[in-house]
Amino acid sequence: MKLIGIVGGIASGKSFVSRAFQDLGAKWINADAMVHEVYRRPSVIQALSQRWGADVIDEQGQVDRARVAAIVFAPTDQASAELEWLESLVHPLVKDQIQQQLEVWRTDPDVRVAVLDAPVLLKAGWDQLCDELVFVEANESQRWARVQARGWSHEQWQQRELLQTPIAEKIARSTRTIDNNGSPEATHHQVRRIWEAITSDRIAT
Repeated sequence: MKLIGIVGGIASGKSFVSRAFQDLGAKWINADAMVHEVYRRPSVIQALSQRWGADVIDEQGQVDRARVAAIVFAPTDQASAELEWLESLVHPLVKDQIQQQLEVWRTDPDVRVAVLDAPVLLKAGWDQLCDELVFVEANESQRWARVQARGWSHEQWQQRELLQTPIAEKIARSTRTIDNNGSPEATHHQVRRIWEAITSDRIAT
């Protein structure tokens, strides 16, 4: 089994590309969904409430991710320290989940390819688990339109992007690129070409 890491700027279409690989038969690890699961753990809820108070816990006793984001992505020096603390808590737990899932799939001969979709893939060092890195390219105007659809301000977008691995580094460390500036069909065509190359390489080896 080969693991493909999907990287790109915020709102570049990483999840769209991941779903396209899934449509071809790949397994998909959605790290953001794993973060949701980690946030539901009592130990994590307790750690966050001890650090930031009851305001980050909603009426159902769950982590209010919007309030947490307001703390760790605020444009202040203190926010960087809070984000670093949060990542030190959450990233190892998510990595454990990723590795456990990969172990299961590696015992299944029908699983040929898996994709890992994680905004912090390089920052967290999870690229070390990957056989390939695919960069999803999208211009700023398209990404800004998608960010607006999420309800973010331009300042929020820029602040979060500053806290991720620089795009130039993502490009430099990737082994393949998908241009997601065109039609969905064009993106699917590129995904299929990469899929065929990767699966044929697997057969050859």
